[in-house]
Amino acid sequence: MPSQVQPDQSRALTSRENLETEIIGKSRAIQQLRGRVCALADLRVPVLIRGESGTGRRHTARALHRYSRGPRLDLVFVQSGTTRPPSVNPHKCFVLLDVDLQTPTEQARWADLLSRAEREQPEAPGRVVATASRSLLGLAHEEDFHPDLAERLSRFNLDLPPLRERREDIAPLAHALTDRAGVRLRGTGVRLTPGAIALLAAQTWPGNVQELSVAIDKLVAFCGESQITRSLVRSLLDENPKGVASSRRLQVQQQREELTQLIRKTGGNLAEVARRLDMSRGGVIYRAQKFGLLPKRG
Repeated sequence: MPSQVQPDQSRALTSRENLETEIIGKSRAIQQLRGRVCALADLRVPVLIRGESGTGRRHTARALHRYSRGPRLDLVFVQSGTTRPPSVNPHKCFVLLDVDLQTPTEQARWADLLSRAEREQPEAPGRVVATASRSLLGLAHEEDFHPDLAERLSRFNLDLPPLRERREDIAPLAHALTDRAGVRLRGTGVRLTPGAIALLAAQTWPGNVQELSVAIDKLVAFCGESQITRSLVRSLLDENPKGVASSRRLQVQQQREELTQLIRKTGGNLAEVARRLDMSRGGVIYRAQKFGLLPKRG
């Protein structure tokens, strides 16, 4: 997938105290995350942002970019299929690298680019922030990931906890998402009643903040007045459970079925499975182990 050069269109942040409006929550984990974002924002070092799908890895990377007080770098997204964005001076880029999608060849090239960056060579990117769903050092130990790239990216980590481990953050997140969705979708303010908040906070949200955000958008769209009630939340959860409370579980089930069929069709040839899924072999092994299709190494 080609790289995308995108201007940072977020509002200007005048002080780092405003980070509380960007990374929302009162849990200890989120307070620590905000502190580390501030500490790393001005440093030209690689950073690895780890977390489950939907926890806000790209959002956190954007915060690192916005809060940097150094020279402004172009924000560039790199998923797979390239090591250097076209028509962009890489020495002036803030590169957001989706590590989960990098092939072994791409991993080796990025390891070389980071090595050049440490030696301050002009063709190296200005800064690299990577996102991943799990520990890269663990993958490298299992010989499924380029060890030099894993080591370079893992020196400074930002860990994003899943929403189920910070339930106290659901209420402030729901309020903030509702405020934003009200303005975006209806052009007016919408509020959540205490009963609605209590019901939202009782859900597990396996898709994390992303799933909660989708649910809030639907609630704002469907509320007839300026408030979202408990009965509306219950109605939405009951009428469309797969689209709200179970969307992540459905996605995981579909991924497991697809991977099971491919392993069977290829006779267990994981390299061929990786080719058909356009993934790295290490990514296929990790997913197969997560789904219980392969034994985990001790």
